[in-house]
Amino acid sequence: MTIRINQAELESIEQLPENIQTLLTMIPNSSQWVQIMIDDKKNSVSFPSMDAFITQLNVGLRGTSLLYFDNINVTVDVKKLLEMSASDLRDMSHFSNEITADQGANQKRASSQLLEKYGIVSDDDFTSISQFFQQQQVPNSSLNWSASLGDNIIFYDTLQYCESRFQVGQNIKQQALKWANGKAQTLGELAHYYCFYLAWVSNTNERLQPIEDVLALLSPLVLDNLDCPLVTFELDQRTLHDAITQWSDAGKTLGFTSYSAGLLNLILNIDLTQIDQIKQQAEEYIRQLQQQLSDHLATDSFIDQAGQYRHYIFALPNKATMLNVDSIGCLSLCVDRPKAADSANNTAPSP
Repeated sequence: MTIRINQAELESIEQLPENIQTLLTMIPNSSQWVQIMIDDKKNSVSFPSMDAFITQLNVGLRGTSLLYFDNINVTVDVKKLLEMSASDLRDMSHFSNEITADQGANQKRASSQLLEKYGIVSDDDFTSISQFFQQQQVPNSSLNWSASLGDNIIFYDTLQYCESRFQVGQNIKQQALKWANGKAQTLGELAHYYCFYLAWVSNTNERLQPIEDVLALLSPLVLDNLDCPLVTFELDQRTLHDAITQWSDAGKTLGFTSYSAGLLNLILNIDLTQIDQIKQQAEEYIRQLQQQLSDHLATDSFIDQAGQYRHYIFALPNKATMLNVDSIGCLSLCVDRPKAADSANNTAPSP
């Protein structure tokens, strides 16, 4: 079977770029499959790019785009690994295969630094989610054990933000989780609703406005702001800016990535003590944010660990703001959080 990549025939594995060759060593049975296909000249298969070749190869052989690395206990999408430099990818492969008892401490430290460099969360870090449910006396949440990697990332990141932003007692956390559990259908939604509750408690003090009333006021605004422009998955600063301004010039506002993410962004950016102005504040917030995004260029971009989105970071004043582009090209607003006092220098996290 002839393999064609970007219309060029692959005659040997050595023709492939260094990072693709390294990835072949990380995907079980991939090198053998490629060699067999190169030797079989009766049929042919084509891929538009090197990235598409290695991503589809992993899916075809294993039924998933994710890879798991035992020694460093990390699950990550191939598309995320493609962001790594060739040398860092070699180190990743080395760490996942070569950790020994004698070298364990040093290599674990080095591997942790590499994961931090690329914003990759280890499976060990995800155990904090199970610990959180146990602390809240919900040890066997079905939303937890059935969650995707993407939802685990959202929950881990949102929980980290809540712990740094809201100083509340255990009783409030339990109430928040119970309320959120009655609203959510996924672990990601649970994180958003949980944080929504904590923001409501912290923003109202005497609970001047019942949470269901606040939800009812904000819900129509979110539902009216879910539309998004369609773009290519890869944008540079200028083409991203052009997409945002063209959408804005057409009289549209950039939609939220999801309903629950939109609710959370709204409540984090309004003052609930102004009871009669909640809806007006939310409308003004959406308008101002659209203007800010039109006036600024993104400062960074990256693929998320689960390979679902390309994220674009905006360095807005005292905020962590992030846009997403998903696999079909929908450009949307994922995160817009006021920075916690002890994390003022942090960039926007993964969703």
